[in-house]
Amino acid sequence: KKLDAKSLENEARKLAARSLTVLHPESTKRLIWDVCGLFVLMIELIWLPMQAFDRLEGTTGAEVINWTTLIYWTGDIVLSCSTGYYTVGGLVMRRRTILLRYLKTWFFFD
Repeated sequence: KKLDAKSLENEARKLAARSLTVLHPESTKRLIWDVCGLFVLMIELIWLPMQAFDRLEGTTGAEVINWTTLIYWTGDIVLSCSTGYYTVGGLVMRRRTILLRYLKTWFFFD
């Protein structure tokens, strides 16, 4: 049975849905995580300059913001190592391949 590109994509989505360790790059979970990342980034853009001038340092709100952003960005590293990606050849969902690509590209910046 010959599969066209659409059928292959559907099969890849089904495989990703069964896998608990690798997310499809277009999954709803990944989209929600990325939208949350935009909010965390906006908080960071406001918060970092305030930290530079010692505003609100040592308050409960400051601690909550610091821990929340730290947990988010740490989780983002883990999630980036667990999310498939597209290449010219198609969708890559193999954990080892994903991890190696991440280490070669974004790991240094994260």
